Amino acid sequence: MRADAHHNRLQLVRAARDVIGQKGTTDVNVREIASAAGVGTATLYRHFPNKEVLIDEVSVVRWSRMEAFARHGVRAAYTPVQQVLAILEAFTRMTTTDDRFIAAAGLKVGHAPPRALQPIRQSFDPLFAALWVEAQREGMLRRSADPRDAVELAGAIRDGSRRIQMMTMLTAGICTGAVEAEALVSQMFLKRSK
Repeated sequence: MRADAHHNRLQLVRAARDVIGQKGTTDVNVREIASAAGVGTATLYRHFPNKEVLIDEVSVVRWSRMEAFARHGVRAAYTPVQQVLAILEAFTRMTTTDDRFIAAAGLKVGHAPPRALQPIRQSFDPLFAALWVEAQREGMLRRSADPRDAVELAGAIRDGSRRIQMMTMLTAGICTGAVEAEALVSQMFLKRSK
């Protein structure tokens, strides 16, 4: 895809997220979305056959980023437990940013649009589980903790003003006593959140 076409596509996804979030409903006109993206409706329809596919694409973009993080890591120097926590924290940032859109679109944590996300989740889930198992082998994550539950809990964090505190609680719940959750979250995320 050409760079300008890729840019237009991402602008449309962001505009859909923002317009729907601001209006509080998916009952918005495609012209409003196209206008907010700074493109014409013909460009919108060149990229998306209808508004519903565009709305699904907001989740697809979010999960594509998650899949890339699980595949390549968030930061090369991170240990497996740090990679797991960085992926969960990235998800909290995305869902916090998309909170109004998620509510307006009627999306529920753990119940994403299956037709659009199924291939991405089929790739993400085993990659994230492999990182998870590696962190468990190192004694950093509880044996009873499940990566699917952690992702669902991270996706439920939507209050931007309390995001780091909630991430600390999630970290304390999934990590073993070998990890000082508050210190680790502070070290990894507190500087970036300010």
